[in-house]
Amino acid sequence: MTTGALAKVLGLKASISGTGEYMVYYIQVDGKAYFGQNETLNLNSPIPDKVFFQ
Repeated sequence: MTTGALAKVLGLKASISGTGEYMVYYIQVDGKAYFGQNETLNLNSPIPDKVFFQ
């Protein structure tokens, strides 16, 4: 939840799902969505699928 909150404070779009110990999130930077889970955000390659942000 912290990652998503920080992304939104910085003006980035974020989508988060999951509960308890397992969280999956997507953060959009410069029009490209990046995937993260738990405490790791993969910035090496954007995901090609479309992600719908709230």
